[in-house]
Amino acid sequence: MGLSMSAHAGQRLVVVGGGIRPPEANERFVDWAGGKSQARILVLTWAAPPSSSWDFFDALREELDLFAPEEIVHGVSAGAITSQRAQFVQQLARATGVYFTGGDQNRVMDLLDQDAAAYPGKRSLLSLLQQKYQSGTVFGGTSAGTAIMSNPMLTGQADNTVLDGRKVGIRPGLGFISNVIFDQHFLANLRTLRLMGLMFLHPGKVGLGIDEDTALLIQDSRYASVVGTSKVLAMELNPQTSKVETLPLTAGQRFDLVRRTIY
Repeated sequence: MGLSMSAHAGQRLVVVGGGIRPPEANERFVDWAGGKSQARILVLTWAAPPSSSWDFFDALREELDLFAPEEIVHGVSAGAITSQRAQFVQQLARATGVYFTGGDQNRVMDLLDQDAAAYPGKRSLLSLLQQKYQSGTVFGGTSAGTAIMSNPMLTGQADNTVLDGRKVGIRPGLGFISNVIFDQHFLANLRTLRLMGLMFLHPGKVGLGIDEDTALLIQDSRYASVVGTSKVLAMELNPQTSKVETLPLTAGQRFDLVRRTIY
């Protein structure tokens, strides 16, 4: 059974399930951003409150082994995005890689929704981020920064003890890869039922539950490689049987999101 998913050549995405960011994911993100000599990475901590956002930034900067100011920059804070919007647009234009840290994914989308109301259409920050991704700039995220990459996006509100997608909170996300729903902290927080429930409500989409300390490296919106110490669970509703089929993926395995097969 295959998935109906369009591929866009040159797109690159690094999504981490939370916990420890696998070294292989960090290395690939920097490599896709141009390597240590050329990478200019924009880190967005909008998902976290100001009191903790700099901790996320400093930890990520150390892990990526990029220290010079011209190599990695902290994006304009969520609180200052209105007054410093032009500065952020310039930062985004120069970036060769964009990374969203963890926290609460709703904070990110609230900011982008408010901006879209003030700057509709192609002028919105949401549109600029989508254009940046489509053009081939590598994007990355961890935890909440992973959840925002899909559309719909899981809000975090759910009853994880029942198989009922109607009890799972969702809202529009960045939607970088069509027909995919990302979930994070997947096995650690026992989130299988909530993602499986969404499969019944969104036939044709593939659910990708990424556990902690694990990441997916995705090229061309199709070819996904697993790195890290735990697993990724891929799932999709089979229209013939009306059952959700699942496929566990471990480090070193590569998964074709169109054919839904390991290759």
